[in-house]
Amino acid sequence: MDYFEVKVRDVNFLVEPYIENDNLLFTTKVNGQEVLFGGTGEGLAAIDATNIDETLLEEIAAEIESHFM
Repeated sequence: MDYFEVKVRDVNFLVEPYIENDNLLFTTKVNGQEVLFGGTGEGLAAIDATNIDETLLEEIAAEIESHFM
């Protein structure tokens, strides 16, 4: 799958989609930390992201969903 970019708060995030165990997942770097996004049954959300603004992660997840889902 091809990389794509989402723009949140005037910052472009390069997103890599991939499939693992039949699940569609996405990774991107946020504040220098690689963050994994995956489906929760209620939409896309960051998985095990620490010390990163929750609102920013929610905004990134929403943008990924709008581009890919």
